[in-house]
Amino acid sequence: MHREPYYDHYPKIKDLSLENFVQFSIEDYENCIAMWNQKNDSYFRMSEEVPNSIIINVEDFHADQQKFHERMADILKRQEVPLVKMNYYVNGRGRHEQKDIDSSLQVPELEKSLIKLINSFLSSETMKKCNYKLLT
Repeated sequence: MHREPYYDHYPKIKDLSLENFVQFSIEDYENCIAMWNQKNDSYFRMSEEVPNSIIINVEDFHADQQKFHERMADILKRQEVPLVKMNYYVNGRGRHEQKDIDSSLQVPELEKSLIKLINSFLSSETMKKCNYKLLT
């Protein structure tokens, strides 16, 4: 998100250091992490109201797509669900076959002070729901 932010209204956002980007206010959000917290919380609230919904972390789906296709078939009470392999990068602007999904899912080496800053904005409740652990 740092190098490909959703927020195009401020072109210089791509030039910000990661530390400054993490603290940069985006429209009504305190920063991109507050936006991430709220976005994911919205998905969880929606999934409670939509019958037969599941939330799948992209890294889990990428690691074992067959498992999730079988799960969807069970939910839909079908013999099978057509397997649509995800081997490309997808972001808010769509599908990018020229990008490598494996490298996009890697967490870069970050300085301890930056990890502490990021963790200070993350919702522990949202992280738990997403089955993510804070970096240390």
